[in-house]
Amino acid sequence: MNSTRQAILETLTFFDIFDYPLTKWQLEHWLWKAAAAGEQYDEVLTELLAAGKIESHWGFYYLPGRRAIVEIRQHRYMLAQLKFRVARRYARLFSFFPYIRFIGVCNTLAYNNAQDDSDIDFFVVVEPGHIWTARILTAGWLKLWHKRPTLLRSRNRICLSFFITTDKMNLQAVALPDDIYLPYWLIQLVPLFDDGDIYNRILKGNKWVKELVPNFIAYQTNPVRRINDGRGKKLFRRVLEFIFHPLEKISQRTQLKLMPLELREGVSPAVIVNDDLLKLHANDRRQHYYDIWKKRTTNV
Repeated sequence: MNSTRQAILETLTFFDIFDYPLTKWQLEHWLWKAAAAGEQYDEVLTELLAAGKIESHWGFYYLPGRRAIVEIRQHRYMLAQLKFRVARRYARLFSFFPYIRFIGVCNTLAYNNAQDDSDIDFFVVVEPGHIWTARILTAGWLKLWHKRPTLLRSRNRICLSFFITTDKMNLQAVALPDDIYLPYWLIQLVPLFDDGDIYNRILKGNKWVKELVPNFIAYQTNPVRRINDGRGKKLFRRVLEFIFHPLEKISQRTQLKLMPLELREGVSPAVIVNDDLLKLHANDRRQHYYDIWKKRTTNV
């Protein structure tokens, strides 16, 4: 475990990479490898402020000389509210699709820090044995209506690059050595649609994250964003699941045939393609962020 002082500096340094100052609550609950809280946490925070090791403005904490990111955070927060409306609209649509059990917003939008021209990343959990069918239906619909991100246009388009089944809840095998990005990615996940308490099962399946971010607490989705799942919708999905049940192998073969070579053959170690997990981000920047963070933490 880190000392409280070291944890505060390392946590602020990581989020500084993304121009994101933290509130006192966020800093306490997102402390990297430290479980400090209460008076102990307050004392160290006060000492660091007095020593000029960190600064604070409008209730946000950040590294010295980085006051400008407070306004960046506020601007991106407003952008995020619009993006979440778009995300909810598509998540609601996909909640009618067969085999979909969970849809969550992930990456920078999850903590209200996405840029205006960014896409919207979905993390999708599906019924075992039907991951390829679920993906071809959702991705195919987006492709048909030109709503998938492209090199030229990505703003508010939906990125479906991470699917898992309910049999593959533990993502520790996906983590890089000394991965700092993935644990935060997991604890900042925003559930929009949840059929079967999947979000809590994700947290239980990834208890290893508690060793790295001991103070984190489960996200409570704003009721306005939460997508309800009534009996009628469940029945509709079950009917579709009966209809599409025989198509898994066909869906798999079709997508593998259409998939770019670097994804299909796993040229990038960040790409994972199997019947329980589809992670299709060839440009995985976790190592890049870790290297920046590690270099900067030697100087704080």
